[in-house]
Amino acid sequence: MKRFAFTLSEVLLTLSIIGVVAALTIPTLVTNMSDRSNIVKLEATIKSLNDAVNNLMIAERVTDISDSSLADTPSVFFSEYLNSSMNCDDENFSSCFASSYTGIDGTGIGPFTVDADGDDALLPSGAAIQLMEVTAGENAGFFIDVNGPEGPNVAGRDLFMVRLFQNGMVGSDSDGKELEDIQDDCNNGSTYGLDCLYLLEKNGWKMDY
Repeated sequence: MKRFAFTLSEVLLTLSIIGVVAALTIPTLVTNMSDRSNIVKLEATIKSLNDAVNNLMIAERVTDISDSSLADTPSVFFSEYLNSSMNCDDENFSSCFASSYTGIDGTGIGPFTVDADGDDALLPSGAAIQLMEVTAGENAGFFIDVNGPEGPNVAGRDLFMVRLFQNGMVGSDSDGKELEDIQDDCNNGSTYGLDCLYLLEKNGWKMDY
């Protein structure tokens, strides 16, 4: 009976093709998995923030964030309502945030700064949170790095800004901009991922921008 077998050159050619296909597809698969993981962490963090702010406002019997302890002693919010694992300050900055961030298109958006008045914290989940200044008559917000100082340190990938509305709700905001401008600002990181969050929520939490 005549037997058929692959020659060495055919085997090497097949392995080469498999290698090329793997080289082209594996990075994309890894990126997609990383993006999905960050989205899950972001959703969980926003939910935790919503619940914590709501509980704080109920406990303090206020209807406006500027009348709550968020306005003057935010450390209470982080320690008692978010159960933060560590306050962030100049000494442990590198444990909370990266030294610099970029937009999706590679545009640098400058270093992150940490204040010393208790408005920055690291959560047990590994997410780093910074509260923007709470001012009467204005919405505030949080900066969220879902995985702390770990990469990619890109606004719209692992760094996001989320609005804290006066009534205590936490979520995204288009600021009345056109969709094209929202997409541009998401890409260049000028709003620290706020526009990307808006697109995520509108697109069913799919990072397809």
